[in-house]
Amino acid sequence: MAVDVTKFLCRNRGCLLYRELKQMMPLSEEQLIEILKDSSKFVIIKGREGTIRGNNLSPDSTIIAKSSLRLCTRYPDCEKCDDLHLCKYFVCGHCFIASGKCRNSHDIHSDHNGAVLRAHFLQDLDEAELFQLLLQNDSYLLPEVCRHYNQGNEEYGSCDYKKNCCKLHVCRYYLQGNCRFGAHCWKSHSFDQNTCLTLKGWGVSEDKIGDLPDIYKNKHRIKEAEEPVSAGVFND
Repeated sequence: MAVDVTKFLCRNRGCLLYRELKQMMPLSEEQLIEILKDSSKFVIIKGREGTIRGNNLSPDSTIIAKSSLRLCTRYPDCEKCDDLHLCKYFVCGHCFIASGKCRNSHDIHSDHNGAVLRAHFLQDLDEAELFQLLLQNDSYLLPEVCRHYNQGNEEYGSCDYKKNCCKLHVCRYYLQGNCRFGAHCWKSHSFDQNTCLTLKGWGVSEDKIGDLPDIYKNKHRIKEAEEPVSAGVFND
């Protein structure tokens, strides 16, 4: 049943309010609450409304899909491991190699990948659901936010690489969902042409770029739940 909850979350950009999830799931509230207690599969962000019968959950709690499933960083030079053997660009939405000619697998149901998915009880996820889950959990897939850009008041902050930086020149707090300056922030709250080029270099498709604010926000919240003191969108 946990996988059904994960599927619903991943169909909805990786997270839902508890009240929304409860309406979608054909489960009793007791069953759903019991499933959500698994912190290896779900992150619960505390809401502002009253909690439900002594639980930490409230109707406006945010439920985020979490997983330890990862892409193998040694593939295709790895024959057998516990991670997925998939083309990272395929997962990000745009493989540069012509269809059918990429040497890295585009098959989530290959013998190896099928076994890995079954080990994580995720074999029922379709491609879109699986890729959403991976993008918000696997740090290997997406570029970090440039911490140097976020320091200093110059156009490029304190980043020496400027336009040639391989990291994202976007407000870190915007992508974490907690920028207190909003429209008045002096750091970028959008993906400009240069940032989009960086993302395309990582294989991120144009249609997926629009989902990235939510994906990075989910990434931050998942990491924050694991490392509440030092969490961030990027590694310091």
